[in-house]
Amino acid sequence: MRSYRHDEVVKFSTGELRKEDKWEVTVEERTTEGLKPDLIIRMKDKTKAWIIDPTIRMETTVTDIRAQNEEKERKCSGTSDELRAEGFQEVFVHGLWFGARGVISKVGLSLLRSLGINQSSINEIVSLILNLSHSMYEVNDMIRVYRFSHHNSGKANGLNITFNA
Repeated sequence: MRSYRHDEVVKFSTGELRKEDKWEVTVEERTTEGLKPDLIIRMKDKTKAWIIDPTIRMETTVTDIRAQNEEKERKCSGTSDELRAEGFQEVFVHGLWFGARGVISKVGLSLLRSLGINQSSINEIVSLILNLSHSMYEVNDMIRVYRFSHHNSGKANGLNITFNA
């Protein structure tokens, strides 16, 4: 369910980014290092490129957000070099962090706005995250209740849950 939530945010963001004609957006493009960053955005005039790897985690501290972004920068440093070799003058790496309860960092908000994503679309991303997080936690609660109610009863052979997302 976590990866589904992540993938839905990537899919929605990609759709919004592709509305702008000034760049090319690729999703999970395999690099020579074998990595697949979620989004690579290339300006058509080759002045700038962005490597964006969104993540959704439970909100903790600002230090955790910074550490996560630094981790993404290290992970994607080779991809940055590849884009520079393609002729891009500036390459930016962002671990676009979203909180599972709908929080977005100031840096992430600024990034989305600079890429032409309007406030209405940002609100849709946050709403998507909240709805999918809520669904995910409801399922976890159902599993806990099921396990508790069937503990030592001999009836805990299997639990089938389906999603209608």
